Amino acid sequence: MGSLLLLTTSWVGVYAHRLFWVYTLQITMLLVVTPMLLALGRPLTLARQVLPTSSRFLDSAGFRLLSSPVIGPLLVPVTLGLVFFTAVLPVTARSSGALQILQAALVFLGFLFALPLAGENEHLGSFSLAVAMFIGSIELLADAVPGIVVRLRTHLLAPGVFNSLGDQQHGGAILWFLAEVIDLPFLGFLFVRWIRADRAEGARIDEELDAQAALACVDNEPWEKPWWEKESDSAIGRRLSQ
Repeated sequence: MGSLLLLTTSWVGVYAHRLFWVYTLQITMLLVVTPMLLALGRPLTLARQVLPTSSRFLDSAGFRLLSSPVIGPLLVPVTLGLVFFTAVLPVTARSSGALQILQAALVFLGFLFALPLAGENEHLGSFSLAVAMFIGSIELLADAVPGIVVRLRTHLLAPGVFNSLGDQQHGGAILWFLAEVIDLPFLGFLFVRWIRADRAEGARIDEELDAQAALACVDNEPWEKPWWEKESDSAIGRRLSQ
């Protein structure tokens, strides 16, 4: 909440209507940094404990799809593209009310992006996280596109509002830098969660196999080894025979 207050009421909030690079800084931070700090407070876990009826919405297919680590990261380049290359930019730069609506929308969309990092989606398996790692790597490249386009553009994006091409180029450099740097922790967190999920699944499988072996011993039934152990034993037998 402190970051939200800082980005909307301090010098950032004052000069967002006057300097393009400050506007860019505010938009990018509200989309990525503030939602991340909010998500680390585990608000969904709190909502499930305090408001049991919220589970119906949180467990809905639509919400789980939007907040998945596969879809969430794609919201960042798409949102930045809509803000800087449509009428959203001049409208929100001229109108304080429109900018406030955009700020709320950015925090919400960024929150969906940040949920996997905060560990709110504990139901995700190792396969889903591996796919998310792959898509996140592609998204790392996609996030650079809006910043590069703004940086290299030779025409003003919002003439009459931001009239300095140099100011616009500085904003593009900030957008490019922040979008790339912020993605690196995202991939790091996903990698850690991927390793933990894989270990948990392996431990669960081992427990199930041990339980089956113990049950077979009680019932005096022959215990059949898993297929991978059978193949391993047959490979060893072939080597010994050779």
